[in-house]
Amino acid sequence: MPWFYLSIALYVAAEIGIASWLVTFLQDVCHVSVTASSQALSLFFGMLMLGRLLGSFVVQRIGFLRSVLLATIGALTCIAVGLFGPRNLSFFLPLTGLFFSIIFPTLTAAASELHTENVNTILGVLFTFAGLGGVLGPWLIGLTSDLFGLQAGFSINFIIVVLMLGSVFVLVKGNYHDSKT
Repeated sequence: MPWFYLSIALYVAAEIGIASWLVTFLQDVCHVSVTASSQALSLFFGMLMLGRLLGSFVVQRIGFLRSVLLATIGALTCIAVGLFGPRNLSFFLPLTGLFFSIIFPTLTAAASELHTENVNTILGVLFTFAGLGGVLGPWLIGLTSDLFGLQAGFSINFIIVVLMLGSVFVLVKGNYHDSKT
């Protein structure tokens, strides 16, 4: 279970980190207008919604943890292109929401399937770690931004998702195998 806790904390840290800092990053670093940067945040949340709808069909076919692994790779790719590519590719950042969309509910389902006893306690701890990630992600971005600038601060999202990829990879390759993998 510790790998589930770490994975969900890192996921929520990245999701809330992007949602909290996307508009500021786009305006201050990418020189995007207030209107366009605000629309990018709306697109991020729209992609989360669309991905949750469409993602359920994908998860059904390829399994819980494989889906989370592929979604994490997709999100990491969008963040990398949006952050480190030419400024005109910053529109990849809100597309991260499409890939992020299935991670939280799918990790929750995988953890629920793993344990048949004390599920409420396990989910309570899982959601506590999610909340911890939601607090730490934006704070780390702000702290890093204060010390090294907004480009470096927003890049914390990339590092968080790399760490998340590692933790999900451990779950996929470890002893845990859900019924769909």
